[in-house]
Amino acid sequence: MKNQLNTLRIRIGVLFALILPVSVSTYAVELTLKLKEEMAEILYEQNISNCPNKPSPDGPFRAIRHSDGSVIGYLPGKFSFSAEVSSGGAIDVNCRPVMKGDHISDPDAHNDRVWLASAWIDDDDSIHALGHNEYHAHSHPTKCRFSSYLECWYNTITHYRWDTNSKTFALNKDNKPVISPYFDQSEYQGRHRGFFNPTNVISSGDYYYFLIETTGGGKQPRGVCIFRRNKDDPPWDWKALTLDGSFSRLTLRLDPSLPTAICKTIANLQGPITSIFHDPTSDKFVSIFVGRTEETKESVILYAVSKDLFNWEKPRILSRLPLMWSKSCSDEYRFAYPSVIDYTSSSRNLDSIASAPFLYLTRFHVENCRLSETRDLIRLPLHLNIQ
Repeated sequence: MKNQLNTLRIRIGVLFALILPVSVSTYAVELTLKLKEEMAEILYEQNISNCPNKPSPDGPFRAIRHSDGSVIGYLPGKFSFSAEVSSGGAIDVNCRPVMKGDHISDPDAHNDRVWLASAWIDDDDSIHALGHNEYHAHSHPTKCRFSSYLECWYNTITHYRWDTNSKTFALNKDNKPVISPYFDQSEYQGRHRGFFNPTNVISSGDYYYFLIETTGGGKQPRGVCIFRRNKDDPPWDWKALTLDGSFSRLTLRLDPSLPTAICKTIANLQGPITSIFHDPTSDKFVSIFVGRTEETKESVILYAVSKDLFNWEKPRILSRLPLMWSKSCSDEYRFAYPSVIDYTSSSRNLDSIASAPFLYLTRFHVENCRLSETRDLIRLPLHLNIQ
């Protein structure tokens, strides 16, 4: 348990290090969000889970709708689990993991520690997912010249497809990774490198999109990038908006003679972005993330608004719930991994909202002023006020 808690604290420190202060918008807006925080609904409590392995929510909750109308949710973690979602939003967690990493020491396998980051369903009813693959080089002999997790962490994104026989997500071994830095994991060691925590997948026109954070390295600057895939293209063929305005695959540059593709970072966003959705009433896109304000350095849940997914207004404060980095010993709980889902949406990927949007959060129990290993999943109703 001590080692688990130490790892948890390192991951929290890493996530906090990824967050840069932002200037919060104070001007009049067309779209506002209001939380009804007194109406929190507990969906899953780890302490009383019926599963022997006690699934631990360690990422934004995701959900998709099957052609028969049934909804499946996903709790990400080092072991990711699915959950059946009732018409009222209650969840029943399946005890068998649907995705996990195999701790393979070869970095080219892109299969070390894997979290389910995004899931989507295509028009042909095939179900896909993006895996957030953490390569922990310090735990594999000779793979890192440093000894700590953070200094040796190299992150890539992989494609998985739902296997109806095994009822798990199977790694696409022929087309991996979906995203990686152009440099090898042995380069620029001494800090965490790569692409981290893709958002849910969202549809717009002929394309699917997601946002993702990179810590940069070499020629790649740090920031948030946008990827898209034509709906007619293979499910692993995601391309980034690059510096010259074109879209290109971002993978390891095996041939040094080829030009290096660098993704363009997006202004006014800071990673990790945990959720994006479309509001049909205003025809705006909204991103949700955690950050710190420039003025007070306060850690808050933020949202930003865009007309086109590429150009974002300055972020605005959504909630001041105590987040996982809070130092207040009066906290009974702290929160992380916000995502927005509306089961009344007509979208099968639940990437738009309708009449009943909710903000989903992981709730951490606090013991002796520190985060414990115990986590729950809750949701809060959202109210959108179009001005």
